[in-house]
Amino acid sequence: MIFAINVESGYGTNVFRLNNQHVWTICNNPSLLDSNDYQTTNPIDIISKQQSDLKINIIGEDFEILPDMGTELGNENQLHYSVYGFRKNYPLPPDIKQLTQLLLNGNDAVRNVLVLKTDGQFYLLSQSQIIDHVTNPDYVVQCEGFQAYNGYVGSSINDNNIRNYVENLFKVAVYHWLKHLKDKELHDFMEIVLNPDENHIPEIIDVFSELNEIQNNWTPDY
Repeated sequence: MIFAINVESGYGTNVFRLNNQHVWTICNNPSLLDSNDYQTTNPIDIISKQQSDLKINIIGEDFEILPDMGTELGNENQLHYSVYGFRKNYPLPPDIKQLTQLLLNGNDAVRNVLVLKTDGQFYLLSQSQIIDHVTNPDYVVQCEGFQAYNGYVGSSINDNNIRNYVENLFKVAVYHWLKHLKDKELHDFMEIVLNPDENHIPEIIDVFSELNEIQNNWTPDY
């Protein structure tokens, strides 16, 4: 996978991509990889470039990237980092059995963070493994953390109510996986959703139908 990095304003009015001369330039379509874009296969390279409280000038206009004092609602001159991943081959989609086994084997005595990575696998990470305020190109989507002893990790997920929860969790995660394959953006965030229908998440059969269509018409991103 090849990664590229953008800085973008909250409403998307200002979108800039780092080029191979390490200069931020206007990006008209983040879902496309241009030969002039800064490109790397190493996630650490992308992480290391995400400096906070950085003041920059792009095309004669001043911008702030992740100001320490926080962002002002509607201020389109305050930017955040966004990361995009481009694939040569169609990736296998996530598997609910792998998610279920992961959660069954998890340690409910500690706080866990569930992530779906670019390899299509789910992982339970400790809080110390999560880099705060950084867009991690290894992640397709990061779930809000499971607090210790909340019953969402470990043997308690054999209960019927929790099994329904796992199915809903998978449904939302695969929706974000589909979104990534379409717009190439990485490290989205998802909440623990007990009823995806109320959050306008498509039915899982519709999501996989669209994934099959993408697979059948797949062309390499580069």
